Amino acid sequence: MIFCLSLFASTVAHAQGWADAYGRGLTAIKSQQWSDARTAFQQAAALRAEDQSAPTMLPGPVTDQRRWRDGAPYSPNFGAAYAGLHAAQTMDDTPDKKALTKTVAGEFDSLLQKGQTSKETFYFLNLAYNSLRDVENAAKLEKQFTELNGKFKWRVDQDILTPEEVGAINAATQIIDQGNQQQGNPTSGQTIKIGGGQSQPNPPVTGTNPAVIPLIGRVAPITSKFAFIIGNSESKIADQALPFASTDAALVRESLLQSAGYPEQNIDMVVNGTATQIMMAAKALADRIPENATVFLYFAGVGTNIDGKDYLAGVDTESASDSGSMAAKAEIYRLFMAKG
Repeated sequence: MIFCLSLFASTVAHAQGWADAYGRGLTAIKSQQWSDARTAFQQAAALRAEDQSAPTMLPGPVTDQRRWRDGAPYSPNFGAAYAGLHAAQTMDDTPDKKALTKTVAGEFDSLLQKGQTSKETFYFLNLAYNSLRDVENAAKLEKQFTELNGKFKWRVDQDILTPEEVGAINAATQIIDQGNQQQGNPTSGQTIKIGGGQSQPNPPVTGTNPAVIPLIGRVAPITSKFAFIIGNSESKIADQALPFASTDAALVRESLLQSAGYPEQNIDMVVNGTATQIMMAAKALADRIPENATVFLYFAGVGTNIDGKDYLAGVDTESASDSGSMAAKAEIYRLFMAKG
């Protein structure tokens, strides 16, 4: 009898330990103390390792069984990864931020590998991959998500999430359920390649409802959105070359495709172009857009102001005062403004 009582007391104390740590995690999340929340959830997982989708039965008499937190799932590992992702989002863009994001991406992925296929885990792992610009793993995640066909097998503790996150995830999932995973056919628009620029293959655009951000994959494209992007890394002007310009332009293009609903065939891009090539490309796009379309313009490269007017230097521009070898910004605007 003494042994049984000791064992029961030990079990109760153990349960009290992980439950207290978990409670601290929830409290820290509510006040957006992300690092504290992550630590607390990790402490809970150290005392009770595995997440549980079903209710947790607390120790007690068989005749008076009690469910922990009214039957809520137990999600310390999910909670730790979730808090870690939020913590990373508040950090400056440093190697530490990237390292933490990569760590929590691995934690979310390990939950999926265990078969804990919750819509929430897919959602936040997708955010982590997007933050890391990890296109390869994001594509694998999208394939895994698609193969589930909306049949999620795991529940996570909803008290960990904000109401806005719950609403966004549920809305996206509802579109999948009601529309039988409505997805548009992949498009294959061509990127303009000028000068030394290189284009890269892009994953297919999916989704058909522009009002709802998909759980996984790209925002649904809107046919009235167009973009003209210029990235000139090269320059003949002394000490003015911007090696990052073409890379930045490519990242902007990918962001428009992934997160802003711009169809691939509606984005034209000039890389390392002369002023003449820039103006020709701008006119070609302006000629084919409908009236009252949305047009996004982006330029990364050498620019200058001459006599109160802004100019974009071409890669063949040799002097910062030679407007004759530059593209006048106002002229580019005029081409598109003429269409309303």
